[in-house]
Amino acid sequence: MLPSDTTAVENNGPFHTPLVAHLAWCLTSPSLVTHLDDNFNTLLTLSRQHDLEWLAQLDMQPSSLLDYLNTHNQRLLGSYFECLWQFYFSRHPDWELLEHHVQVFDATRKQTLGELDLLVQHIPSQQYFHIELAAKFYLRHPEQTGLDEEHWLGPQTNDRLDLKLGKLYKKQLPFLHHDATQTSLIERKLDHPYQQALIMKGYLFHPWQQEKTLTNTTNKAVLNGEWLHENDFEHLLLKNKDQHWAILPKHNWLGPFNSQHIDALVSDGDTINKAIALHFKESPYKHALMLVMLTSSKEGLIESQRFMLVHNKWPNKNI
Repeated sequence: MLPSDTTAVENNGPFHTPLVAHLAWCLTSPSLVTHLDDNFNTLLTLSRQHDLEWLAQLDMQPSSLLDYLNTHNQRLLGSYFECLWQFYFSRHPDWELLEHHVQVFDATRKQTLGELDLLVQHIPSQQYFHIELAAKFYLRHPEQTGLDEEHWLGPQTNDRLDLKLGKLYKKQLPFLHHDATQTSLIERKLDHPYQQALIMKGYLFHPWQQEKTLTNTTNKAVLNGEWLHENDFEHLLLKNKDQHWAILPKHNWLGPFNSQHIDALVSDGDTINKAIALHFKESPYKHALMLVMLTSSKEGLIESQRFMLVHNKWPNKNI
């Protein structure tokens, strides 16, 4: 197994191309979890200096990344995250992407049994890896301590940290060893001695103004923010007068805000408050908003704090 680094930094750069900045976040941000199951290598975190040098070169000539994303499905945030990793393993000189989204089909039942996210080879070590990918954003239930995995919900509450981890170690990672999978890999000439790894990145959001807590499986260096209901945003504004704000489009959830990337989204408190009110007025249970508070620096406005804004009845009703 390649060395893992659970204290990877959140951002390196700055990178002038937004897509490169997102890829850098994928490579260098802390893993969300540090332990999954004793039977699997649970982390593959890459933050070597030559990765940063490679990113810097890509930032100067990003056309290959732009072309790759334009020719692959990256409409949803999860698909975008996967595409960034596919590009990394296919273009970085230390890696070879053998296959992605390896679907295993049962001809008898005429149905797909499952799929493997990535099969890659680390060229210097000649090691092979089966990698599962996940980009997750979990909010701590307002009536729970956050010490158990089931206390952490996705923004739409139909996803939970315990359910995701259970699916990973009971189904997704063991699927490599399924008889049908092994047969399929042999037929595709992809039968190698694979090590298994998880790349799971994201943020945990604690209830606004409450103590931060973590589960035993959570990385202590995990990126975090606070969540609050729509009605509480005016109180947040009162505590942070004269600050600038930005609502992040879904793909920009991956990594810290930089005003060089999406400057048009920057607004003062009154303007952002009206935008939030309109967003939830159109549909009271509309999807959550990712909101960042900004501060001035020599690079311009940069993110100082991140918030997830949810409808007033969350988590009692799904969208």
